[in-house]
Amino acid sequence: MSDRLSDMPSIPIGRDIAGTLAAGVRPSSGRGRGVVGRRVACRIVLGCLVVGVLGGCRNTGSARPFDASAEIVPPRAAGAVMPASSPGAARRQALARIVARCGATADHQPCLVYDTAGDDVVLKDIRGQSQFLLLPISSVSGIEDPAVLRADTPSYFYEAWHQRRHVIAALAKSLQDNEIALAINPANARSQDHLHIHIDCARADVRDTLAAASISDVWTDVSLGGGTWQVRRLSLEALRTGNLFAMVARELPGAAHDMGHQTIFVTGAPSTGHGAAAAGGAATALLVAVRRLAVPLLGGPSAEDLQDHACGLASHRASGPRAPL
Repeated sequence: MSDRLSDMPSIPIGRDIAGTLAAGVRPSSGRGRGVVGRRVACRIVLGCLVVGVLGGCRNTGSARPFDASAEIVPPRAAGAVMPASSPGAARRQALARIVARCGATADHQPCLVYDTAGDDVVLKDIRGQSQFLLLPISSVSGIEDPAVLRADTPSYFYEAWHQRRHVIAALAKSLQDNEIALAINPANARSQDHLHIHIDCARADVRDTLAAASISDVWTDVSLGGGTWQVRRLSLEALRTGNLFAMVARELPGAAHDMGHQTIFVTGAPSTGHGAAAAGGAATALLVAVRRLAVPLLGGPSAEDLQDHACGLASHRASGPRAPL
């Protein structure tokens, strides 16, 4: 999310949540009340541990601004409906409100791109120097939304890949296309109920593993980030003219009826030329990795976990020309 926004609330997480809860438990002078106090404290600690496993508590040690793409709002089960009037539901629509704001102003701020023809916008995420988000203008909740499978759905992944130029411009360094990645998280491992594709650097170990693997246009098992993924090669033209969501639903067993648990990662094939994105060239082939994530955290990595929002791959890279925007 754009770090130029000033109306996003700050909320405490991790130790701050635990500290806020613990502040409500006071030492008691009576034995009975002390026992009750200790029981309440234990329940609070256990409760936070359970929520932490589900993705609601994080041990960061300090508060930070609300980040609509981070898992601050506890993930909900795929397909579950949250009451529209609940505070959690309102917070899960933060990105949708920003997209609406972009459409209401002549300069479309804070969106960097507002494309009505392609039905998409691009925002700078609050995390990382080079992380951007591509979102539809239309109301699409996420990967589980039936709308993503329609034949007339725009190729959001293709447009997101085109928008990788913002990553190059932000870093002012040349990157290979297999060092840039797109990611979409499943419904149970995200904080926002408006479809968004993360655009940022890939993790170095993920790049290396994919470069060493033998990958064709047939789905094959590859271990990435501690999880097993179905990976295949896909031409850029196929990404442009097709629907990646529909391809996943059609080709992977069980995915069509379980899209809410799918997570998709896209990166350039290792054969693409050095600095193709920075030079304005286009990769001719991409790698698509998909896995089913039934339980966040305990179930292994989501697609965004294969990205590196600190972009370590660029940290020791010589500065290069900024990509034209």
